[in-house]
Formats: sequence, structure tokens, C-alpha cells
Amino acid sequence: RLNITYSYDLRHESGDKADAVLCFAPVVKVPNQLLGAPLGTNVSLECHVEAFPNTINYWVKNRGEMLLDG
Repeated sequence: RLNITYSYDLRHESGDKADAVLCFAPVVKVPNQLLGAPLGTNVSLECHVEAFPNTINYWVKNRGEMLLDG
């Protein structure tokens, strides 16, 4: 993975500095894409998301039931 920093100097035609927002699409990383566990035991699922603006992330199971613990 590379760490890259973008910088820019945005100016109006008059020469005054202008503000801008750099947006980028979500990048999703799932370290363990296949997990197995005995029925009835706890598992930990991991998912890392980078985006701007920030995303709202949550887990669902079966037919869309939202999991609230983690």
C-alpha cells in the first residue's frame, strides 16, 4: 500500500485563493474474506473503508436485519 499526499493551490482569476474539496469513492478492504466457525459461536468480522466524505457502515444478516453490536 502506498501513502500518497495530494496538494493543490487553487486560485481565482484574480489571484485570490479558492477553497475546494477533494472527494474520492470508497475503498473497501476486507482482510479475511472467508471465515468459518462452529454454529452458535461468536465470530469477528473486519471491514475497513476509506472515503471522503465519510461513509456510514453497518453489517446486515439474512434478509437485511441490521446488526447493532459492532
